[in-house]
Amino acid sequence: MSRKWPSFVALAATLLFTFTAHGAPPPSGFVGVTTATAAGGDGIVDFNQMCAVEFPGSRFCSTEEIWKTIDPPSVPAAGAWVRPVIVPLLGTSRLTSFSNLGFDVMGFATQGIEDLTCLGWSFTVDPFEGASALFGLSVGPGGRFGVGACSVSRAVACCTPPK
Repeated sequence: MSRKWPSFVALAATLLFTFTAHGAPPPSGFVGVTTATAAGGDGIVDFNQMCAVEFPGSRFCSTEEIWKTIDPPSVPAAGAWVRPVIVPLLGTSRLTSFSNLGFDVMGFATQGIEDLTCLGWSFTVDPFEGASALFGLSVGPGGRFGVGACSVSRAVACCTPPK
């Protein structure tokens, strides 16, 4: 038993030196919003690339990542696009293959993910309904969530994954 104790002490000292010498790991969660803007229909791949350019290692944020961030960065008045995390309401009579009643984890009701994502972050107007407006979820100053027209250009909320 005493033979294992020195190796444990050596391991603890090595870990302590490593974390002290290299600093704390970078924060995870909501790290900022892009200076570049995009319409809601520009797509998740573009949103991820915009984040990666301005905040290396980051990607398009979800609502859950933002509300779990302890010290969030400031957000412009126009807001920033954010990806909803939908919690389905199972067992309702409204469930169909095209419409899933549920809520985003922040409490926004939806009859399908398309209601809060500019139809999968792919359109600025509804291709099936003509000029009907589509809406996407955004975060504004003070961490206030809301929906906005997909035809409006906004910044993109960027998050880094937990390390």
